[in-house]
Amino acid sequence: MSDSSDHTVTSDHQLDAKFDDLSPVTPLYNITSPTTLRPPPLSPTGSARTSVSLSTEPEVEGINEMITLMKRTLLDLGMTFDHFGEATTKFAGLVPAVKFSHELYRLQKRLEMQDRKQEDQTNELKSLLTDVLKEQIAAHLGIFVQEQIRQKIQERVEEQVRVQLQKQIPEELRAQVREHKIQIELVERALYNSEARRENSSLRQRDLSKPLRALRLPNGEENPRFPKNLATLFALDTESARQLVTDFDLPDANNREINLNRFMSHIGVAFQMMTPTTRPPLPALAAP
Repeated sequence: MSDSSDHTVTSDHQLDAKFDDLSPVTPLYNITSPTTLRPPPLSPTGSARTSVSLSTEPEVEGINEMITLMKRTLLDLGMTFDHFGEATTKFAGLVPAVKFSHELYRLQKRLEMQDRKQEDQTNELKSLLTDVLKEQIAAHLGIFVQEQIRQKIQERVEEQVRVQLQKQIPEELRAQVREHKIQIELVERALYNSEARRENSSLRQRDLSKPLRALRLPNGEENPRFPKNLATLFALDTESARQLVTDFDLPDANNREINLNRFMSHIGVAFQMMTPTTRPPLPALAAP
């Protein structure tokens, strides 16, 4: 665009130069000097030429004025085209900046759209998570609340039953109930221990690795120190044998073999260990 404007300005300057080469048209008479005003020699046609020359002087002045006006107009046009060319050059320099600004604006719009889209997706995800969490929390709390209600109801029922029993049943009758309960527990423990003794009594010397059936303690619990089999029982030391007889409320003889024999008799094992007092005396040596 700047090339075409420069070409136009150059052409106008060339036209201006051509007009500068033109010189004003000189009149046939010098009207500024009255003394030199002489008519040309007359001829058969002289009077007609004089009238024609006099009539063309105003036209020559008009032409000169028109040429001057055209030169001024061309000069103004040249200056205008020069300014227009400078403005065009400046505008051409601003085109990359305008393009960059336009691209930046488009990028900004795209980022805004992306932010709005991401925000919508985030809000949708939050809403979904909130709904899911509400359902899970409600289900969990529902189970928890139901369990708490059940426990509270059970506690209240037990408390009310106890209160009503205390009101309706006399203390003597309640004591009898407690006593009968203790007797039932003793009978159950005795039956269990009798069955355990029966099984242990069937063990023989070849059954050293077979398991022993543990008896329950007087308080109804099982003894963790109860030997697993006959081999473990026969390998107990003095202190372990003393602990076993003490746990089952058996008298302590302060002797390993005696304590083990008492314990085996209590649990139904049909074995007896030889004690120093029950061993036969060694035969006397004959004198030489």
